[in-house]
Amino acid sequence: MKKTPAIVLLAVGVCQFAFADTRSDAIDRFLNRHLEAIPIPGFSVVVVEGKQVIYSRGFGVETLDGEPMSEHSSVAIGSQTKSLTAVAVMQLVEEGKIALDAPVTRYLPWFRTADGRQDEITIESLLYNASGLPSHDDWLYSRDQSEKAIERGVRAMARVPLVRTPGDSFEYANDNWNVLGLVISEVTGMSYSGYMQDRVLDPMGMARSTTALDRFDEIGVLHGFYTGIEQVRPSRRRFLAGALPAGSELRSTAADMGRYLVMLLNEGVVGGNRILDGTSVNALFEPGVRFTANMPEIGVIEGEAGYGMGWVEAEADGRIVHHHGGDAIVMGSWTMLDRERGLGVSLLYNGPLLYEYNFPSKVWVVNNLLHLAAGEPESDFGQPTKGDPTANDYDLPDNLRSRYVGQYLSGSGIKARVKETDEGYLALALTAGDLDYEYQLDFASEATVVLRNLSGAQVANFMLTPAGEVTGITGILGGVYQRRRDAELARLSRINSPCGSMAFSLPREWVAQWQGDTFTAHDPGSGRKLSGELSGDGQVVDNSETVETIGGRVWRKGFQRSLSGTVVEQTMRLETLEAGAYLSLNLTAPVEDFSNAVREVVSPLLTDLEIDPDAVCTESNRG
Repeated sequence: MKKTPAIVLLAVGVCQFAFADTRSDAIDRFLNRHLEAIPIPGFSVVVVEGKQVIYSRGFGVETLDGEPMSEHSSVAIGSQTKSLTAVAVMQLVEEGKIALDAPVTRYLPWFRTADGRQDEITIESLLYNASGLPSHDDWLYSRDQSEKAIERGVRAMARVPLVRTPGDSFEYANDNWNVLGLVISEVTGMSYSGYMQDRVLDPMGMARSTTALDRFDEIGVLHGFYTGIEQVRPSRRRFLAGALPAGSELRSTAADMGRYLVMLLNEGVVGGNRILDGTSVNALFEPGVRFTANMPEIGVIEGEAGYGMGWVEAEADGRIVHHHGGDAIVMGSWTMLDRERGLGVSLLYNGPLLYEYNFPSKVWVVNNLLHLAAGEPESDFGQPTKGDPTANDYDLPDNLRSRYVGQYLSGSGIKARVKETDEGYLALALTAGDLDYEYQLDFASEATVVLRNLSGAQVANFMLTPAGEVTGITGILGGVYQRRRDAELARLSRINSPCGSMAFSLPREWVAQWQGDTFTAHDPGSGRKLSGELSGDGQVVDNSETVETIGGRVWRKGFQRSLSGTVVEQTMRLETLEAGAYLSLNLTAPVEDFSNAVREVVSPLLTDLEIDPDAVCTESNRG
């Protein structure tokens, strides 16, 4: 996004802590250049030396028409939360409430994996991302804002087999940390957010940091920005509760992160409070597993690295550093420590991940901030050493463009749409849960396409018949997408609630009646019936038989049979949560027709369902 003069003028930011020498001037110049080089509205930075913050400042703006970024702007730091979860675990290790070599089942006796190997997973293997659990990340699609979503996600691992022998090798997985968060809750009797606030964040003086949704308005958290093709787009208000311990929603500020870094560089003490013993702090950084890092996008090829408890140990410019990033989809961060020299840096981005082949990487920024803080010249470490491997010189013939245009549907009900833009290229839009993506389609052949936006490039493939008909697309979020036929869409009609809280599709012959946010619908020509109710009370459902992700939402399902006259009917109940609102649906059909009813009625409804919890009917708007 090209900076406007107004945004440039706001880039002066705020500097509460500054060290009055040439290093401060060098950092100012470096970061002002960086702001102009990226399509992100703003960011903040903190630099720590020994026991004190020596530099803390914001650059750019919080919103496109809002206040300047400052060291107090509250940003989602993403996976840097993992290291804070590790701090909590080590506190409980010091208190004797958790043993690192103990199996998870000591604390969560009900915990299961699909292959029955749950007893092999230890607390330590989770901390090192070496448990063998893969990341299936269903929480990405959920609109469940209750912290019980963490437990629901961990219980769902009973369907997931291990992919590695626990303790043997590294595989980054968010689910490791969600299990740890639940262990923290179990042994303390507190919610994860409650423990983190009372025992970790508040004692460090991180007053504007939290994972608790009910504190967001008090702190004034930023909502961030979605990635786009040519510029970022303001994000909707969102909260992904299912992975708080892994980093889905912890908000923090540069000033607060400075206090955290002081604690880490000062053997566990900050502001006169001891958070951890020095031996525990050292244990956080000691790699428990080593791996070979191949990240050509930041110039790392066959690099040796180790993973500690939420920290990567690596060599950069001839010295050992510990670092970790965080991608919260619409905001992000990166922290790097040079423990030998007592230096630490955190960078908090008010915007999405950026493609390192087109923009300076966060690793490059934080590494150079360490150099500048030490009075050293800038380095190229963290920048690509080779060109973009997805670059190509193929041009799709103009007469073929129209055949790709249309709607596509994944097996889990996520919709994608390909359209022609006014700028003369094809674009793909995809929305799943709180994820909202836009890509420019850069064809490398008639079947192979590179999806490009500000955040990156990924290769996908259109499925073509021998005659050249486009039947689907693979290689994007959600797996395999089938093209929705025009005839299929023509059979559906759009149903809207009177207050605007819901909209969905039903077969054209169906008749629907509304009373507020409650509806009943039926097919006059069959025994199929449907009812639904949306309420704003945020009811949490825990007793359903199965869980499935459909249309970017996590649904809980239950079934029952009954006799209606001489007809045996089957009913399916579906329930989901969205931004504190609760939706229940009930489909009833003759048992012999039930599978067809699910396919022809429920599938398009859930695929096309839109919910606006803020528009739930009240006495004033019921009409």
